[in-house]
Amino acid sequence: MRYFFILFLAMIYSVGLFAWETIDKRMFGQYSVLIEHDKEWVWHRVTISKDGQQRYQIREAGHYFYIGNIFSIKEKGVYKIQDINKNGILDLVISENAMGTVCCHILHILELGDNIKETKIVAGNRPIMFVDYDKDGIDEIEFWDNAIVGAFASTAGSPFGKVVYRYDGKSKGYRVASKLMRSELDRKWLNEQKKKIVQEAKEKTPDLPYTFLDTLMDLSYSGHFDKALKTIEEFSPLLKRDASRLKDEFEHSLKTSEYWREFSADIEKEKI
Repeated sequence: MRYFFILFLAMIYSVGLFAWETIDKRMFGQYSVLIEHDKEWVWHRVTISKDGQQRYQIREAGHYFYIGNIFSIKEKGVYKIQDINKNGILDLVISENAMGTVCCHILHILELGDNIKETKIVAGNRPIMFVDYDKDGIDEIEFWDNAIVGAFASTAGSPFGKVVYRYDGKSKGYRVASKLMRSELDRKWLNEQKKKIVQEAKEKTPDLPYTFLDTLMDLSYSGHFDKALKTIEEFSPLLKRDASRLKDEFEHSLKTSEYWREFSADIEKEKI
């Protein structure tokens, strides 16, 4: 019933029966960017026009939109409009805050060429950073994937996996930078993590220990998924879980993420 009510409201707003109020309005070259909300502050939308014609619009209930990257913790990453990927075309950054505890931070990178080309990043509730990982003068995008949120622990007790996005030319656009994500296995770190898991396993909680899940995610998103599965096998008896089932459930959760699927496919290609 709630779904149909929201759908009904969306239809009403789409035909303009309710008034919209302006939050922000700016001009970027030939493009006009307008951010609005309804009078009840339920619905918000972004409209981008050129020469008086609407070229792009996004509208959501309960989400807030901002010009620039509001999810950065460093001034360098607070992009508004500039040629981020150095392809000669200005990029407008729009932040979409879903106002949730875990999901989601959403970043829209809109290439303002003859036509608007969009790259959309849906990330967990952690900073989204523009960082030049490979020192080529073009920033990559670092964000945190929430593939397993709520699957093995509460939303607050669910860790994220770090993803790096890289611009790969006009034809391919942004894609997962697998080579920049992959790293050598830090065995000293892994041994320290295992000690923490043993301690946390003593706590009486229906959730799997945070350090256990965090270790699995770090291993999986750095190219060591096989080690993540072995870690599950090692600690399943202590955690009183069926190892085979837990491995299947963990892999299934990861595969719900488009970022993990792309990263995993790249890693498999390197093995051939």
